[in-house]
Amino acid sequence: EKQIADLESSRLKGQKDLNIQQGTEKQESAAVAALEKDAEHTRGAVRETLNRVRYFTVSDLQPEVIQPMAKDLMTEKERLEKEYAELSIRKTSLTAETSALTGSLASDSHTYERQVLDLKELEETVIERLAQAGNKTLDEVKSILERRLETVKEKKEIGRFHEEISSCRSSLTALLGEKGDREYDGEKHSAATTLRSGMTENLDKIAMEIGRLEEAIRDGDTKMRRKADLVKQRDMLENRKMNISTMKGLFTAVKFVKYASRVYLENIVALANQRFKHLARQKLKLELDADGSFLVRDFLNDGKVRSAKTLSGGQTFQASLSLALALSDSIQGLARTKENFFFMDEGFGTLDKESLTVVLDALRSLRSENRVVGIISHVEELQQEIDNNVRVTLDEEKGSIISYN
Repeated sequence: EKQIADLESSRLKGQKDLNIQQGTEKQESAAVAALEKDAEHTRGAVRETLNRVRYFTVSDLQPEVIQPMAKDLMTEKERLEKEYAELSIRKTSLTAETSALTGSLASDSHTYERQVLDLKELEETVIERLAQAGNKTLDEVKSILERRLETVKEKKEIGRFHEEISSCRSSLTALLGEKGDREYDGEKHSAATTLRSGMTENLDKIAMEIGRLEEAIRDGDTKMRRKADLVKQRDMLENRKMNISTMKGLFTAVKFVKYASRVYLENIVALANQRFKHLARQKLKLELDADGSFLVRDFLNDGKVRSAKTLSGGQTFQASLSLALALSDSIQGLARTKENFFFMDEGFGTLDKESLTVVLDALRSLRSENRVVGIISHVEELQQEIDNNVRVTLDEEKGSIISYN
């Protein structure tokens, strides 16, 4: 709407200038016509005077007549010469003015024609802008121009526009500061453009290569996952194969019996160690070697392993008692019975006094477990420690005599 208003104002101004130019042109034409009329009048007076001079000759006149006439003629001549000079000056001035007016007229005509063309172009622009604005008429444009503007909003827009201009100027100043004394070099710019195009092409190739490599990596990851699955399946199959091979070896001849015996004996030893480590005060532990022989781990000797044959008499009794009780517990567990009675027929007579004390301590500990243990022995120290006993004596006449205490 602002552009349309500006165009309409320019059109009215052009029309006004055109009217003024046309008035000036008419005035100049009237002035030229008046000058031509004065010049023609002067030329007629000169011709009339020349005609009058042609009618007289010196031979036809007497001196007394010619002298007054000559005087008059001289006066007339001077007057005519003076008038002619004035007319000549006037003519020169008029000619100069005419030339100036002619040039001005030509210039004004050219200006007029140009203004006519500008006006026509302006009218076409106005029509085109009106068409772009939705085929609006001049009356509609006038009504739009007559509307009351929202000055506050427009001022804000103008202020924002000025802020943008200020920002642009600041950016321009900063850019000029960065530019410094550097001048534009077309060859360098062309070379840089070529280099940039090459680098862009290389970057595109690199991007394509990266895409191809990423696709290859994804494919490799898929294959690696597949390989991991296959390796896992292979390990499972190898473990299954090993288990099958082990079972095949176990079920060949007596190997399975030996395997089952080994597993059962390991369970007995583990169960016996619960009691043996307590009796040995955490100093010893029973173990098995590859052949099923008993070993002892000595924690007082840096945990080294030695044969069970190196145990003392009391330690051997403790180990035997622990194994016997573990075997009894295992049998009761398998038979699902609650019988806690069993006999012990050990070589108590081979024990020294210290070992015998250890044996007695072990037997006393069985009382707290609710066990009934029968001991077959001829050692007097044991007889004194046991309240309930059955004594068997040999009589030469009567044979074996049994007594209960």
